Amino acid sequence: PPVGTVGFDANAEQAWDAAQGYGNAGVIIAIIDSGVDVDHPDLRLVAGYDYGDNDSNPDDNSAQPGHGTACAGVAAAIANNNLGIVGIAGGSSVMPLKVANSAGSMYFSSIQNALYHAADNGADIASMSLGAAISSDPATNTALQYAYNAGVTILAATGNENASTISYPAINQYVIAI
Repeated sequence: PPVGTVGFDANAEQAWDAAQGYGNAGVIIAIIDSGVDVDHPDLRLVAGYDYGDNDSNPDDNSAQPGHGTACAGVAAAIANNNLGIVGIAGGSSVMPLKVANSAGSMYFSSIQNALYHAADNGADIASMSLGAAISSDPATNTALQYAYNAGVTILAATGNENASTISYPAINQYVIAI
């Protein structure tokens, strides 16, 4: 029998049984978030960057770690390795792009830099489980359009605040709101 709620689940098992299986390591998912645990044994990582603290270590080590690593796992935890879980695209690679500084704060300038990095370094997908209660930001709009024009599929959270409007950047025309 199917798993999940009919009409609301991802039908992941049917996808995994198809020709593409769990995907492949050449598909790169940029996780733009609090960072990713760079020593996590259940993630296949490619080089990333820490735009929150402006250094080359995108480890999920801010004051409130874990969110980015969890998002990376949901997206691409390695399939069939007898560890943890399997991500929806468990054959894919993760590009950790940390946008939280060591205190846990995120700034649009860091998000913009991460989007440019993803676009210029081979990311196929950019996932941002973050958002703000605004409708637009000119510099971020430019970065979103740049990534979109480079062929990056961009996903962003609509928000968990039970608000009547969609959070930014999910509301942007170049973003798939999740």
